Amino acid sequence: MSTVHRTIISIRSLFGGLDESILPGLIDGENRNVNAYLKTLDRPDLNPDVRNLLQHQRLRIDAAIKRMEGLKD
Repeated sequence: MSTVHRTIISIRSLFGGLDESILPGLIDGENRNVNAYLKTLDRPDLNPDVRNLLQHQRLRIDAAIKRMEGLKD
């Protein structure tokens, strides 16, 4: 979903800029993504290389959420 969110931001910025009104929806979407990652990472049969990749991606999403939350303040 991060790609979708970046696309939405790009399109909205073309037509009048961005404002804080979209941040809650983006944060909510990324939190749902994190939950999907956590559910997958709970699988005991997950390949270790895939697990490492997913953990790294989840941490990047967590960091993006924190940045977006900081924009709300």
